[in-house]
Amino acid sequence: MPTSAPNRSLELSQRLYRRLLAAYPRRHRQEYGGAMAQLFRDQCRDAWTEGRILGLLALWLRTLPDLVKTSFLERFSNLNPGKFMSDKLTSLLRPRHSPMFTFFAVFTGVFLLVFIASLVITFILPETYASTCRIKVEPEGTSIGSTNIPSPNIMPYDAYATQTTFEIIQSQMVLSNVVDKLDLNVKWGRRYDNGKTLKTAETMELLKRRLDLRLVRNTALIAITADSENKNEAAQLANAVATAYQDYRMNLRKELSNQGLSILAKQLNESEQKVTQSQTELEALRQKYNVVDNPAGEHQAEVLENYQS
Repeated sequence: MPTSAPNRSLELSQRLYRRLLAAYPRRHRQEYGGAMAQLFRDQCRDAWTEGRILGLLALWLRTLPDLVKTSFLERFSNLNPGKFMSDKLTSLLRPRHSPMFTFFAVFTGVFLLVFIASLVITFILPETYASTCRIKVEPEGTSIGSTNIPSPNIMPYDAYATQTTFEIIQSQMVLSNVVDKLDLNVKWGRRYDNGKTLKTAETMELLKRRLDLRLVRNTALIAITADSENKNEAAQLANAVATAYQDYRMNLRKELSNQGLSILAKQLNESEQKVTQSQTELEALRQKYNVVDNPAGEHQAEVLENYQS
């Protein structure tokens, strides 16, 4: 990309890179300087096309460490091979205006440039807050009428059960209720989609990226952490997810209880039908063999009268 391009950022980057090539030995610059400058110009063009300023910054973060390393190796290899190591180090550290002095000056400038760029990125990025809510995972109950119920104080670690709980918390059954309760389709649509209302599936994907689920060590607790640019929203997200999962568990238990009661009612109905059928068969046998019921009182009176006579 020619240096006469209208973009001043590209021009500044290319001019600075040509200055930094002074860190290499003269022979190396004469042999490879033109090709290196051309390669950097092409890389600047591609980086600007992909990410504009952030793309150029990423290119510099990749290029500067490599430039410092290779220039140092080239300078060191061009020292007089007949000198001892101590002489080479003394020559490197000698405080005079020489190519090595230029190299260390460039190295210091590169270090400061990277440090300043890191500070700029840190201050440009928006602040992020995180809020954590802990929930206790109760053991799954057994069937109704069973006495084999685990003690709540004994919670053996079950990797499959923990992962299943994580997936349930991040499922549509739970997160869709959070989206509806906090009206996130409208709020996040205004914030991230130019005022358009987001779809529930899109909002849930954004919400999943803001959640971090972890098992608290040696406990039956799960830590639900939510992050946001707003500290109040972070707390609302964490609490809403915990509440939605709690509601899911309560509804599940009610459903299981209703299913158990339905099974018991069905069994009772079947027992009543069997009793009714047995009574019908017994009555049919009585009529068939002309069996007449004799009340217990009359039978005892008849026996007493016969005994007295």
